[in-house]
Amino acid sequence: MKKKFMLIFDIPRKLNTLRNRVHRRLVKFNVEKVQDSVWASNDVNLLLDTAKEIKKEGASAQVFRTEKVI
Repeated sequence: MKKKFMLIFDIPRKLNTLRNRVHRRLVKFNVEKVQDSVWASNDVNLLLDTAKEIKKEGASAQVFRTEKVI
């Protein structure tokens, strides 16, 4: 079973260009949308790179490892 990771971010409305760029990238690489700013994937490097780009532009982002409990 592959490990799954989650990207959670908060991009303010004033950074709409960044929000659109991030959304297009995540869709392009078939990342699973859980909620508006919560995305899941097995590709941790893609999520980490995306989080770094978000932070570089002044917004917040975190990447978490998920674990099935039951």
